[in-house]
Amino acid sequence: MFLVSTPAGAHGEDVVESVAFLKHVALNSRKFVTPSVFGISSARTMGAYNGFVAGAVATSSRSTKGGDLEFDASTAAGFGLGSPRKNIGFDTYLGIISVNPEGADGGFGVGEDGNMSFKAGHTFLTDSFDSISLAAGVNNLIAWGEAERINENVYGVATLGSSVMLGGSVVPFSLSLGAGAKQKQNEEFGMFAGLGANLSDLIDVSAGYNASRWVTGLTFKLYRLDNPILRRFVVQLGVDDVFDNDHNRRGVLIVAMPFSL
Repeated sequence: MFLVSTPAGAHGEDVVESVAFLKHVALNSRKFVTPSVFGISSARTMGAYNGFVAGAVATSSRSTKGGDLEFDASTAAGFGLGSPRKNIGFDTYLGIISVNPEGADGGFGVGEDGNMSFKAGHTFLTDSFDSISLAAGVNNLIAWGEAERINENVYGVATLGSSVMLGGSVVPFSLSLGAGAKQKQNEEFGMFAGLGANLSDLIDVSAGYNASRWVTGLTFKLYRLDNPILRRFVVQLGVDDVFDNDHNRRGVLIVAMPFSL
């Protein structure tokens, strides 16, 4: 019988190296998750033939004299073309500000106020699978009705996507930093930044600063649910102007349905 001597602790070192490797794989694989950031523009684009339709309801910044809370509603849609990783991704956004069936002049009001916005960007991947996206966009480039009173806002933004280990769990995050020509109260140049984290497959949490006000929100990705109807939707709950810096604190509910053609 031949005995082969094994250095003491070698097996333990192999286990440690294996665990470290598995953590490394898990960390990198989760970097492809893109947490949402409520109220802050991202440099990511949707990619070819991906899009969404959405509806939003926001509380009025101030209650009426009688104490009743008022609400504003709007709808939006977006569609992407191009490949942001191979060349350039190009997004088109349509916003419908007026969804009241009765218009200002007594006629049909849905769609009488609205705008179109555009964004183009590219995404780079590092050797460790971090993503760095750069984009430029313009909001309200085409406007009609009441939206014509809104200034065009040309902006640039960079977004980092990565992940970290927290308490033994892998937490993907996205960090955006940018500036716009009319970002501050739609009148002046302003900076903006936002941080989003993926708490689970279902929930993203985010916070950001938009030129003169703070925003925060939760995003619920319902695709993990078994319900065949609910799993089609993404729901955001947020607060704009959290500390009322602009005297315009509002609660916002957004329900979106992503799609791919």
